[in-house]
Amino acid sequence: DDPIVLLNTATMLADMGHEVLQAPSAAAALAILEEQPVDLLVTDYAMPRTNGAELVGKAEAVRPGLKSIIVSGYAELPTGAALDVPRLAKPFTEGELAAIIVAVAG
Repeated sequence: DDPIVLLNTATMLADMGHEVLQAPSAAAALAILEEQPVDLLVTDYAMPRTNGAELVGKAEAVRPGLKSIIVSGYAELPTGAALDVPRLAKPFTEGELAAIIVAVAG
């Protein structure tokens, strides 16, 4: 929901050595998933016209078994958003991002 958060997160991931594909919307993210191999989806919870939980569900339909992380500034996700998806609270450090990626990938 914030281009600055997207840029900062993408920069952190690139600094860690990951290839980063950025998407400004859920629709753009799904288009990337349909066209390119992706190992991990990192999505914000709050997005225009959808949310991260909905994106994760649609992404899993496109690419079954895709590992995902939801980033959120909410203390708890809103009712109905419960997913068995690791969540990273904003603000976060590069170390926290790296740790959750290791946990999800392992």
